[in-house]
Amino acid sequence: MTRAALIAIVFSFGLVAGCASVPPPSGPRLSGVETPSDPNQAVLYIYRTEAEYRQNRALLFPAILNGRTVAELTENAYVSMVVEPGKHVIHTRTEKVDKKTELDVKPGDALFLRVRYYMRPSFCFCSYTKFELVDESQARAQLAGTRREIERFYAH
Repeated sequence: MTRAALIAIVFSFGLVAGCASVPPPSGPRLSGVETPSDPNQAVLYIYRTEAEYRQNRALLFPAILNGRTVAELTENAYVSMVVEPGKHVIHTRTEKVDKKTELDVKPGDALFLRVRYYMRPSFCFCSYTKFELVDESQARAQLAGTRREIERFYAH
């Protein structure tokens, strides 16, 4: 084996090991839906369930709310945060296509947003990620397998 081939193999293993090293969320499981202490505010749950495609398990999906990164979600992770009523925009930057989700938050709301990865088989296998609004009963079932993201939650 030539020296160049050996270096290429070692480098490839390093890349693969780096991709597989994102630690899972370390926080507690969801015990119940929070309500804001101030009835003029709302609670927003942002979550990601198990990866639908194996190659996405090690990816961090940033949650960008109103232009500010509030969290980075790994597989089976969630965050919750109190937000003011009004118009909000949430999106993630993981692919070339940036799909934004607009929210109209009302006082006392508990809103659930799941980040999804979509892959469209086409000429270029275009893919994108998007947040989708989920009803509370479905969200509770999906959140049962998740843990609170503590280390990559920036909106404290």
